Parts: sequence; C-alpha cells; structure tokens
Amino acid sequence: MKHLLLCLCGMLIPLLSFTQTEISSQEDQPKTTDTTDLEIRSFLVFFPTGQSAIPAEYRGDLDKIAAQIIESQDSTGLLGYTDNVGDPDFNQRLSERRAASIKTYLVRQGVDPALLKVAFFGESQPLADNETVEGRSQNRRVEIKIAPETAAERDIAGVGDTTLYTEEKVEELLREIQLPENAKKVERPLPVLPGAGTGMAFESVEDTVISSNGATAMMTYRYQSGSARPRSVLFQIKGASSFYDIPVQVTATEGTISIPVSFSTKLGEGKIPIVAELMNANGQMSKIDTTYVKMERLGTGKIQISLSWENNSDQDLHVTTPGGTLIYYENPQAGGGQLDRDDQDGFGPENVFWLNDAPDGTYLIEVNDYLSAHPENPFVVSFNGMGTSKQFYGTTRNGSTEWVATFVKKGPILMWLSEDVYKE
Repeated sequence: MKHLLLCLCGMLIPLLSFTQTEISSQEDQPKTTDTTDLEIRSFLVFFPTGQSAIPAEYRGDLDKIAAQIIESQDSTGLLGYTDNVGDPDFNQRLSERRAASIKTYLVRQGVDPALLKVAFFGESQPLADNETVEGRSQNRRVEIKIAPETAAERDIAGVGDTTLYTEEKVEELLREIQLPENAKKVERPLPVLPGAGTGMAFESVEDTVISSNGATAMMTYRYQSGSARPRSVLFQIKGASSFYDIPVQVTATEGTISIPVSFSTKLGEGKIPIVAELMNANGQMSKIDTTYVKMERLGTGKIQISLSWENNSDQDLHVTTPGGTLIYYENPQAGGGQLDRDDQDGFGPENVFWLNDAPDGTYLIEVNDYLSAHPENPFVVSFNGMGTSKQFYGTTRNGSTEWVATFVKKGPILMWLSEDVYKE
C-alpha cells in the first residue's frame, strides 16, 4: 500500500492511495479519496524496486499537481529517496533519477523548470523501517513539496542540495569545467578596461544559455574587433581569482565566436555567471560581457551522451542501440537507455543516458537537423561514461543527418570506430 500525503490549509493530512508494492495481494486496490478539488501541498510517489520510471497510476494526480503549480507559480521541491537494498552509490544515483523523472513529467505538462528544485538523498533518510517489505516499499519514493520559494529551498538542503554557484564555491567550480585545450590559465583577476574608442564590441548571442551536468555549452558571442583581427577571448567565472586566455582562430574583424565549455557530470542545478571580453591582435580589449549558464540536472550514470549546438534551431540527438532500435524524440526509451531532454527551439542540451549497465554491442551516435532553419548548424556531442570523457564536433546542413561516432561496448571495454570502419 502506498500513502498519499495532502496538506489542507497548511496542515498535512495523511490520506490513502494505492500502487504497486512487493505485496501482490494489495496491488490492484483502487484509490479511496478524490483529490480533484483539494489543494495539494505534499505528495508522495512510490516506485518499484530499482526503477525510476513513474508508475502509470500517478499520472492523473501529477497532472493536477502540474496545473496547481502553473497557477500558483509556487516553488516546488522534488526529493528523491530509495530503500537500503543494494549499493549506496547506486542508490544515490537512483534517487536522483526518480526525482528527475518527476521533474521531466511536470515540465512536459507546462511547469516552468525554474520552479522545480531537485534534491536526492539515496537511502539516507528512510520514511519507514527498511527491515520489512512494506517499509522498504514506502522508502522508494519522491516527495513533492509545494511551498513558497524559501520554504522549498530549506526543504531540499542537505545531502542532495543542488545549489551550484556561490562566491565561496567559485574556485571549486572552476575545477568542474573543461575549456579548449589551448586555453591558458592566468593567475590574476580579469583586466577591466572600458573599451571606449577602440571600435570593439563583444556580447553573447543569448543572455542565458541552458546546459547541464555532463554537457558542453557553446558560448557564442557576436564581435567587432576594431582595427585588428581577434586574438583571444578572456574568460572567467565571476568572482574567480584567475581567468583563462583562449586563442581564437578567426581573421575577420566582425562575426561570431563560439567557446565550448564542458561541465562535470557531478554538477547540480543553478546559474553560473560567466564574464568574458575580447582582445584583438593590437592588445585592445572590449567591454566585459556577462552571461548566465543555467544548469539543469539531467540523467547520468554508466553512459551519458549529450548534444548542444550554436544557434536557435531544432537539432535532434539520435542514438542507435545494439538491437538496432533508435533512441530519439519519438522513441525516448530503448535498450535500457532513455532520452530525458528534447530541446525543440534552442541551443540544447539534449541528453540520452543509461543509469544501469548498457547492453554490449555497437552503438551509433548521429545528429539530425530537424527543421533545416539554418544553412549550417555547428554542434558538439559530449560522451561521459566507462572512465571516458570525449567531445565530438560537427555541422549539420540543410536538414542533414550527420554521423558523430560509433563505439562498441563489451563488458568494461569501450572501442571507438571510424566512420569508414563502421560502414564496412
């Protein structure tokens, strides 16, 4: 038996609801309480052992919760938990995936993702006794807590706190990003010059860039480099004691420049303020531009594959599994993997991941230009898993589907194939 917790007028009143448990005689009992007209403030979703997919019987209640959040615009905590069966590290990741699956569902119903605060606690905070079957079934849960923002943030503080950026965390955060190999770290603050009278301009194409753990964001800037070609972009997380000098290989004095920034799979949700300026070959510098990278927490695990691109278009990540089934926006789950984010009109990311061990065999990664809205669509695909982190760069053109990479997995061994080898 599962339990539905509702709060009326700010007080929690336990009511009964029913779902799958390990006690088969209770699986098919109907709900006894109609929640149609009730204001839901706290709700529990329970999961079968080892799973993060939302049981179908919850969708009606989650639809009502989504409508309530959309109307109230209240901040909502999504807190994931597991029982104590299995490896604690696996359980930590599983609790994250359970909370993320609820977030994905609510966002698809129209909830603003900025209102949803994800946290995950693994097996560390049981609701009931893990020594019994019934107790364990109650511990495999996600708690949905709808509250004013300060209360919701207080509820998720602790082991699963996903707060990302604070001034105290800047140096730590720098270690969780990866810039191009030619970036040179300079151990002093970013130079602040007005850029007046140089004829230079430098600004991000987007004020806020969406990215995620394990993905690579394409930081794209429009520029005018004045009397000389661009030399480098000076790049820094706001508040850091050092900056990076990143040489650029362009000769035109006007155009766009993209800087790929890869993020560790360990990062959580939040906003990272990025400050950058352009230096030309004469040593003149532009004004400083400030852009925010809004980090979402997407699925990771044994394997994670993410796609981002440089312009406002609809690019689609395609991953073909060893069984020949394609994971993409129309078929988001296959071979134990799943697509948990499909960006239809932005810069990405899109994300496919395997929480558990992926099947052995050959995998094909491709990118499709869905609407062919731009003649060229530069993209980057990030691969994380099995002790490997790689980035692949390419460009789609006029609605094309581009090969990115092919790999063969056999147990703990990963082998990358060239396009020619794969086609043979």
